[in-house]
Amino acid sequence: MAERLAKARRALAAHDVRLIQLRRPYDSCAWPHATRGYFAMKSRIPEVLQQLGLTIAEKDTHRATG
Repeated sequence: MAERLAKARRALAAHDVRLIQLRRPYDSCAWPHATRGYFAMKSRIPEVLQQLGLTIAEKDTHRATG
């Protein structure tokens, strides 16, 4: 994807158009870990969720699971 974006950036720049990349906070947290497919990323999901403040407190897990 990075190569395609770089190519698009150059093509657009030739017409004085600037390509601006927007990234959501969860993309910024996950992106560095997404290098070798889903299963490599899967082990990092708890860490990413914690960085985003999306984890359930330990005392609340019993209530959340039923």
